[in-house]
Formats: sequence, C-alpha cells, structure tokens
Amino acid sequence: MPSRYAFNLGFDTDQGRAEFERERRRLEGDGTFALDEAAERLLELAHALDSGVSRCKGQLLSMPLAWDDDSDALGSWIARQHQALAALGARRVEAMRRENRAADLIERVAAAALYHFGEAIKWNTTGTRPDYTALHDLLLLSLPQDRHRVPRTCVVDGRRRETTLEALYFRALLLDRFCAGSLPRSQLELLDAWLGEWTAALRGEREAPQGAALRVDLDRNAGLREGRPEEPGASLYLAVAPLEKLRRRVIDELHAGRLTPAHGCASELRLEEHVALLDHLERAFHGEGESAVPAARAGREAHAGLRVEVWVGIAEILANGMSVGIETGRWRVVDLQDPAIEEQKRARFGESTKRYLWQVDTSATGCGFQALDTDAQGISLGDVVGWRRLPGGPVSIGYVARRQRDAAGQVFIGVRLLTHAAQPVTLTSEIALDAGDGRATLFVPGDDASGRSDGFLIAEGDYETRIARAAHTSSGKFRVRLNRIRNRGRGWLLAGFEVTPAGVERPVSPALAMEPVETSLPVLEDQVRADAWDFELSARLRG
Repeated sequence: MPSRYAFNLGFDTDQGRAEFERERRRLEGDGTFALDEAAERLLELAHALDSGVSRCKGQLLSMPLAWDDDSDALGSWIARQHQALAALGARRVEAMRRENRAADLIERVAAAALYHFGEAIKWNTTGTRPDYTALHDLLLLSLPQDRHRVPRTCVVDGRRRETTLEALYFRALLLDRFCAGSLPRSQLELLDAWLGEWTAALRGEREAPQGAALRVDLDRNAGLREGRPEEPGASLYLAVAPLEKLRRRVIDELHAGRLTPAHGCASELRLEEHVALLDHLERAFHGEGESAVPAARAGREAHAGLRVEVWVGIAEILANGMSVGIETGRWRVVDLQDPAIEEQKRARFGESTKRYLWQVDTSATGCGFQALDTDAQGISLGDVVGWRRLPGGPVSIGYVARRQRDAAGQVFIGVRLLTHAAQPVTLTSEIALDAGDGRATLFVPGDDASGRSDGFLIAEGDYETRIARAAHTSSGKFRVRLNRIRNRGRGWLLAGFEVTPAGVERPVSPALAMEPVETSLPVLEDQVRADAWDFELSARLRG
C-alpha cells in the first residue's frame, strides 16, 4: 500500500521542512487517531523522514570544508525530527503494551524508535545525552522469549537491511559512545554503516566475556562504559574482540581494493575518512585479550581560565602568531611588540576579527579550550591551531581532536599538542631560481635530540617527495627532501624529511665514460651548504 506521506518538497527547503513538521505535530496530538492507526502512521512518517534525509545527506556529508549556516540549520533540524519520532515511538510502545496490542506491531514500532534514537544521536550537535532509560525499556520489553534477537527487516537509505532489536539497541549506544566530539559527522555516518554490517556482533551477554568488554546497566540512566564484572546491577556486556575482528576485516577488504560498505552515501566518502576512522577505532577497541588495556590518559591540570588568542590554519599562525610576511611579504620573524605591526597587517590583510578562547586545562599531550559558540565558529575537527600562553612567549601548535557543543551554547575544544617550539622556515624549490617562489612552513622539532622526529608542518597541497628544497634558516640554507607523513588533518600534514648533501654522484654509463660529465649539482655561493651532515638539524633550526 502506498504511503500516505509523500512530501513534494525536499527537506533542504523551509517549506518542505515545515510540511513535515505539521504532519508530525498532528500525529503527536492525543486522541487524534486510534492507537493501531497512530502506530502505522508513525511507521510511515518515520520512513518518509529517512527517505527525505537520505536524499540530502550525501551532499552534506561530502563537504570537505566547514558547514555554512544553512547546512548547520538543516543538520540540527534533522536531529530534532529524529529525536521527536524516537520519543513518540517510545510513548506509542508503552501505550500499546498497556492495551495488550499485537506483539508484532509493538516490536515494529520499538524497532523504529530504536533506529531513530540512533539517528538523533548521530546528528546531534548540542552535546545533550539521550534518555537511556527509554532505550533500556525498549530492549527490556523484548527480552522474554528472546524476542530481541528475532531477525527483522528495516529499510535504511532506501536499502533493505537485516537486523534485530538488540542490534539496533547497541548501535544507538555505540553511536552515543563515539559522539563525544572527536569524530566528524562524515565518519559517524561511516561508523553507522559499518555497524549495520556488524549486526551479528552486536549481542549482549549477561556474563562478562573473556577479554575487553563494554558494559551497560539496564537499571541506570547511563550508556555503555568500561565496567568491572563484580559491580552489582542488571547488566549486559558487549565483547570488544568481535568488533576488533570485524574492523580488521574492513582493512583486509580495503587492501583488496574494496570499500565497506559497497553501496550508499558512506561508500562515496573520501578514502581518508575510512582510514581515519579505522585508526580511531583501533585506539578505542585497544586490541583483544585480558592484557589489553586502554592507553593511560595524560594527567591534566585544571585552570581557572586563561584568555588566549587562537589562530586557525598555517597561514594565520604565521601571519598573526609570528608576524611573518607582514611588511614586505618575506617570511621572517619581527619584533612582536612593534606597534607598527598591526598597522602593516591591516594594510596588507585588511581588518580581521581576533578569536579569543579560554584555556581551561593542560596536559603533557594537549589542552582544552572553552568558548561561546559564536567565538568558536570556524574551528572544526582536524584544524591546526596556534596560540601563545604568555606575551612574547613561544607559539604552541596543535590540532583539534575533539569539539563538543552543549545545549547552553558553550563549546569545548580539545587540542592535541604538536609542539611548543614551532619555528617559521621557508622552503624553496630548487627548480625555481626566484626566491619569491618559496613556501612558508612551520618547523616542528621532535622529542628526539637526534632530530629524526623533526618535521615540517605544510599545506596538504604542498606535499611533494620527489623535489629537493632549500630550507632557509638563520644558520644558512640546507637542502631537504620531504618523506613520510607523520600526521595529518584538515588541509595540513606533518611531513618528515631528510637532509641531502649538496653534491650527489650520479652513475655514468660506459658509453659516456670518456665524455666529461657533470657529477654534482651547481651550488650558488649563498645557496646550500655542502657540509650539512656535520650539523644537528634540530639545533640549527632552533637557532
């Protein structure tokens, strides 16, 4: 039978969203429809929401840059509708249970409610936690006779999927656990697609399994957590080992040239999203076996709140944090206390709004910032940021590893530290003789005194391993060649490098042995030092 809800306008328009909300409010009205008819209408409206969202979310999730205001508004609207339908479904289930209605219809509505709870969690940006009690109740109603493991079919993004009430329950809890601000929406969508493929592993057990496991207490308003078996309470345990095994299977498929899933909008995401999520899950699952324990978190020191200026992106860090490239366009450090710097900056770059955040805690590996939503605009997951704790002090560099907004409009930003001693360095390609072709970068010294952990923080588009470059430092110029990528984020990467000697012997064929052959690259008087191997690079670049 065709659905009675066929919206002519898409959800990417104000009129289309208003039309859907009118139908939802009508369904929420008490006594508008008979109980069974209301349940059937709810299932049809839920299907209409999923179909409408699937038509517009592909474009939303494929955006490589930060969302604009319209996209943010659409994402928030989607989260609210899923939450409203999930809550309505939970109420309908409770009402039908009191009236002893057909078990099949009750379980269909419960499945829809669990699914939309997960969708609401996935699209939510306010940081508010779901009603875990309602989630637990939806599972508990089906535990007798193991009805929670009865296979059932649902339609997701226009494709039929086999699942169970138990799998939908743990899917929602796992999405909630990973929605802590450390994964962008695109990777959450990909994680959800993998969980849809991993239905068989989403099984809870009364007894704690061998190895790592997550625990959910059915008598508490809380989600999945790491818990000890001896803790009292009615609990279910989700083993981590089967999930880790499935994660490794995704890697095997990736090595074979196949993406998981093979269809849907998640399959159209960039390969970098798949790799980043695999790395994140590896840290989250922390292997198998009893000896596997999560990595200890570095001790954190709380602060009353220190107001600091924060710069986003390599160019902004160089221009505002180190005042390079202001007066002449040449990349060099100048006196930060010079009052003429601000005038020169305005003349060159125009008026710009400074961004101030409150630094609330620090640790050996990073720090936390807090700000109003308006002050944190333009700072997204994966962005490289810079700040200075003290006037005239060194510039610290890190990248946004977590971003969480609460219902009050406060945004918490967790930054993983890259260095406290960044230095501006210009890399000039040896193909271009004009010094003006040099690209400004940030040198990031490593912890190893030998310099093998040093790297250059560069724009993603500047990464090239085949071309040697001249590094311009206060100690001279040195030929370097970028090599493996040590870290990367949104539009940037941290590349390792090697120092190459100025003169490189080139093999000569026997046919040309009698002819004069130039065996070294030409070296200008002030270009590349031939004795670069005699110096410790990390110390040079700091000097």
